[in-house]
Amino acid sequence: MIASPLAPFAERQAWPPYLPEVAEAVFAALSAPLTGTSVLDGVSDDDPINAFESRFADLVDARFALATNSGAAALHLALLAGGVGPGDEVILPAYGWGQILVFLDALDAVPVFADVDASWCLDPASVAERVTPRTRAIVAIHVAGRPASMPALREIADAAPAFLIEDACSALGATIAGRPVGSFGDAAAFSFGPRKHLPCGEGGMLVTHDRAVWEAAMAAGSHPHRFARHARTPAAAPNHETFWPYRIHPLAAVIGLATVPSLAAWHAARSHRLRRLCQTLLEEGAVAPLAGWNDPGHAWGALLVQTEDPRESPSVLLPDLRPGPVRVPLHRRPGVLARWGTSPPCPVAENACRLERWFPDAVACIGSRP
Repeated sequence: MIASPLAPFAERQAWPPYLPEVAEAVFAALSAPLTGTSVLDGVSDDDPINAFESRFADLVDARFALATNSGAAALHLALLAGGVGPGDEVILPAYGWGQILVFLDALDAVPVFADVDASWCLDPASVAERVTPRTRAIVAIHVAGRPASMPALREIADAAPAFLIEDACSALGATIAGRPVGSFGDAAAFSFGPRKHLPCGEGGMLVTHDRAVWEAAMAAGSHPHRFARHARTPAAAPNHETFWPYRIHPLAAVIGLATVPSLAAWHAARSHRLRRLCQTLLEEGAVAPLAGWNDPGHAWGALLVQTEDPRESPSVLLPDLRPGPVRVPLHRRPGVLARWGTSPPCPVAENACRLERWFPDAVACIGSRP
């Protein structure tokens, strides 16, 4: 429990929370072989992975979903399905976690860093300035659950044309005018890690409206037997030497499927508390929430604030604030400079790294107090 005046707002549970229905579902899955069946092979038509994918696709208004063993794996598959290859340019925000750079390096693609807006999400105006004939993809991050400007980015991607990817790893439940994030891009990635909205221990999901994208992702990162059963072009199935081992563990799918019914109540409780928390922080004046904090579509994957105060956690009301999470903008990191050279300035992202503080346990703020 947080020992501060904001304890009623920032009260958080152990995360992931214990759910009896999850425990029962896991026990049933583990006990299935005793009855002569098994749901744990991960490739059968009746395994929990298929059911989880179908349920998740409905949740985010997508036509197709492919479960993976991490959100990063889903991002990699999105790049592969989008045809990103050597020399292709991929526009992404200069403010972000940066995991995707590993995959761009492996693909011999070129990151092009765009600036962010006042919510620290990708700025469409900056993206438009960086589009070239070599632009293959645009990656928008929904930072800490705050939706990026997807309608504007969709227009830019269509005009380029470019493959639009949503990094929604911290944004499950976020919406834009009532429409779920993950439904705007050509592909989107979600994460089910231990500090995510849908904690499965570990896991991820790629979603798309395009069957060809889904099949390409399945060919690159799922078991060939599964691809052969589900794809309309099974002759193109990969062999055992050429696919990435990105399948989700069946038990993670069991956990996810049993947890989905709790998401709406958690989201409502979290949003209620964290909006009250942000309002009180504004009144305190030591730190300021980011632009868009009161957006009804915010999913609160974390609580990001900004402050000029040099102290590590200047808020008396919320002493658990930490430096970070980004600290150094992507285009200024030594490894990026050594691999791809210098990039044009991104002043908002650079300033964000100077001002940022975060409360990483925001997703767990679903306590019982009103």
